[in-house]
Amino acid sequence: MELPKDSRPDNGFTLVEVLIAIAILAVIFSLGLFISFDFYKSYSARSEREIIVSALQKARSLSMNNVSQTAYRVQFTDNPLTYTILPENLAVPASYGISITSPALPFDISFDQLRGSSTAQTITLSNGDVITINNEGQISW
Repeated sequence: MELPKDSRPDNGFTLVEVLIAIAILAVIFSLGLFISFDFYKSYSARSEREIIVSALQKARSLSMNNVSQTAYRVQFTDNPLTYTILPENLAVPASYGISITSPALPFDISFDQLRGSSTAQTITLSNGDVITINNEGQISW
């Protein structure tokens, strides 16, 4: 026995139900977007700090091992921000959005031959991270 057309149950969703579901999904996706953007910014800042530390460690290691019988240094230049290990002339450009707030650019950090010692220096990045080099050339971050 077939039911009359007016008494059949509705198959599907109403427009209001679809709009509510879309609104809930939009809120969930927007929260995810903000969380992922913050994660990307913090990852980029950590990565930049580690690149600077790596360049400093490489220059210190080359100086301590007396490679080419010379002292090595890292030169920090502006426009665009670049870290260059000299005298190797190995340049590494900085990532977008990261800058050094102190000391004023340009500046060098040099390491003595065989000892790896340096003048004490503190590098502050725009995100608040601090890299310090003590008189013995130890690098901490």
